[in-house]
Amino acid sequence: MASRDKLFRGFPCIIDLRSREAFERLHPAGAWRFEPGEIADWPFALPPRDQPVFLLADDPARALAAGVALRAQGRKAVRLLSSDPAAWPVPAESGPERPTVWPSPWLAEVEDLLPRSGRALDLAAGTGRNAVWLALRGFEVTAVDRLPDALERAERLARRVGAVLATRVADLRRPRERPDGSWDLVCVFRYLNRDLFPWIRAAVSPSGLIVFETFVGKPQGAEGPKRPANRLHPGELKAAFDGFEILRGREAEDLASIVARRPRAST
Repeated sequence: MASRDKLFRGFPCIIDLRSREAFERLHPAGAWRFEPGEIADWPFALPPRDQPVFLLADDPARALAAGVALRAQGRKAVRLLSSDPAAWPVPAESGPERPTVWPSPWLAEVEDLLPRSGRALDLAAGTGRNAVWLALRGFEVTAVDRLPDALERAERLARRVGAVLATRVADLRRPRERPDGSWDLVCVFRYLNRDLFPWIRAAVSPSGLIVFETFVGKPQGAEGPKRPANRLHPGELKAAFDGFEILRGREAEDLASIVARRPRAST
């Protein structure tokens, strides 16, 4: 059997299918409370599909229905969690739901480099996983995307976890639609528009940070764009922020990732 450290990497995704009364009496910290029928409406709230999901249920039929819904989302690692709190991978707590939000792994990995607060801009934010995670950590966040329905889901996620989030529908390919102002943190994940590089350099405030991750090189798996024009060349991301201080970066598998700080005297 795998060790607990390997089995529960990071903070596990736990879905509690019991009644609200049972949940509020005692539940695993960070758990989501869903009815089985709700799971299909909240895929954007859960971690990436390759991460395991644990179900806590006192009714086998509810567990079965939830498992079917999760596997329909492409999740293969769906497991039952013991009803014994001593066996839970996280502490037990009581009261209302305070569910975990899982950001992109790169953002979580570089959390130690982020400022403790400030204005944050999440470009091509999608359904808001990263934006909401930042808002929960004290940032004043604006999430930008061209798809209104994606931002509606981001707003739903923010309301559910008690985060304050501003959203803006904008096509970042159009300069007039790009948000004004100066930002302490600018995030871009799995999106590439090379015309944005100069604008991002100017949008981040002096000493502010850029956290950027997107696809690079030849496709190596099922994820990401297939056209070479929609993928970075090796070394291109670092070169795009030449003159910035590279605090952390890597190119691994088919992703290029960077954290760059704008110098005070940057132009």
